Amino acid sequence: NTSLDLALASTGLTVTDTEYTDLLDSWNTLQAWPGTVEALSQLRNMTDHDGNPRFKLGIMSNGDCDGLTEAAGKWKEEPYNFEFDYVFCSSNVGMFKPEADFYAQASLMTGLDKSEIMHV
Repeated sequence: NTSLDLALASTGLTVTDTEYTDLLDSWNTLQAWPGTVEALSQLRNMTDHDGNPRFKLGIMSNGDCDGLTEAAGKWKEEPYNFEFDYVFCSSNVGMFKPEADFYAQASLMTGLDKSEIMHV
């Protein structure tokens, strides 16, 4: 099951096969909110006293891993030229946001303490 399947089931909505495919394909056409690229780039460029990056950046989503990995890959290209360090998807951790354990899995997968992780 994809996250879309679960969303449709939980809301009782039904869609045609064409609508279903269009919804899944919409990931490929999503654009970043204004200011997102600039904000992420500023975070990416912040360093500690030794010149090491202060932050690692990732995507945390209830979306399907294949779609999220593909979307993250597109961020490496124009117009974004941005690479994420991590991609966390519900199918990899076996639960969905906003479950607390979803975020705890990010801690386990990165080796970072929960206090070192911020979700925006």
